Amino acid sequence: MRIDQPKLFRGGTFSSPGAISREESGCVDDKDGAELPSESNDSATPATVSSLLAHIEEKRASLDSTDASSDSIRFRIESDTVEKIYFEQDHLLNGRTAEMGHLGDAINQWFVYTASSLGHIEKAGTWSFALPQNILLATSREAVPCGIMELLGVMQGDELPHWASPRPKFNDHMKFHNRFLEDLRAKEVEKTMPPAQAEASRRAREQARWAAMRNDHAEEMRLMREYEENRGVEALTSPKLSNKDIADACLRWLIRNNYIPKTYQIKDLVKAVLYLMVLDSIQAKSIAQLCDRWTIWHQSPGMNRSEIEFLRENTANFCYASSMIYTIQKAARSEAQVSTDMQECLKVWKKVRLG
Repeated sequence: MRIDQPKLFRGGTFSSPGAISREESGCVDDKDGAELPSESNDSATPATVSSLLAHIEEKRASLDSTDASSDSIRFRIESDTVEKIYFEQDHLLNGRTAEMGHLGDAINQWFVYTASSLGHIEKAGTWSFALPQNILLATSREAVPCGIMELLGVMQGDELPHWASPRPKFNDHMKFHNRFLEDLRAKEVEKTMPPAQAEASRRAREQARWAAMRNDHAEEMRLMREYEENRGVEALTSPKLSNKDIADACLRWLIRNNYIPKTYQIKDLVKAVLYLMVLDSIQAKSIAQLCDRWTIWHQSPGMNRSEIEFLRENTANFCYASSMIYTIQKAARSEAQVSTDMQECLKVWKKVRLG
């Protein structure tokens, strides 16, 4: 299989990562097989450089030597693993390789699962190997609560089903109005007092006013703490979204925050993430860790409170992982459809002649 490096520019425009294939293949959109051109819109002029592609280019440049530059990678899946990555220049081996075995089992496994799934979708062929049943099961289940997507800022409330209690209201106009009237009455009474007594009353009234303001602020802070704590609990127990909805929302978030070009689709993002995992072992470990967690989120009790902060600190990697999970799910679904079609054919064909 081959993955072309996602280029920052091609003739002054962004380009997509190219196809992943055993040779050169066409591209398939994530919307149930709708065919799309393999190249991005060449008329789109970038205002800024997409940070994911810039990071890939930076990592590639730091690894390449002057006599062994590269613009694609090639690898073979053997015995459910990838042992070595071969770097290419103009689709010709340049002599440089990278070992995948030392990156760890989790990174290698998720790289293989995703690459094989993407190759299966684009070539509409057979699996390079059979995915483990626990992975097929986990990627087919809804795992991420909708409230988590709002807490991360990936989706907005109007995109989601209602899940949270209303925010506490602090502007109690009646309370402020009553305090204002009490203050006016106290000022009128002070006008009838001797000067010394009126001054003492004024000071006491000002102190009471400041004390009430401090108490109001403390109460607001307490209510907001309770609201945020309850909001976290409600987010964890909110309705779960499909992996496709998660991946689509994450794609929009990455585009909105300039991680990837506006022309990118899920398949383009997956190719870029696979390329990143080869070049950056630290980020590859984080992405694989998120994929591992994804496989248990669908189980009871699902996510826990500590993972909310973890996801806030790793939102981009979470979005990368979502594209991988959905790609695996989509490939498994298409394979299941092929099996169903074959069973239907066997019911119709009473006799099949070999040769």
